Amino acid sequence: MEIVAWQATDLTRLPIDEQRASEAVQWVGVDGDVRAGHEAIAAALLAGGSLWRLCGRALLLPGVSPLAARGYRLVAANRRYLSRLFRKLSGSA
Repeated sequence: MEIVAWQATDLTRLPIDEQRASEAVQWVGVDGDVRAGHEAIAAALLAGGSLWRLCGRALLLPGVSPLAARGYRLVAANRRYLSRLFRKLSGSA
């Protein structure tokens, strides 16, 4: 697994465009499967160790997935504010 900011990626090599990359985190599997948002987070977790895989599976459960999607959108829409908050809380501000 390789995690790279989309701005530092040659998107012409991937099956996603700049608009999609700027809207949500993207996961591109070795098979070319593309996931976005909470499904991309789940895919990354599924690629991890056993505890992480369990968390990834949980995010995709029918009752959990819609909530995870809303949670992802909420965090993504407020990431600037959350970054500032976490910097203040950690004493880095």
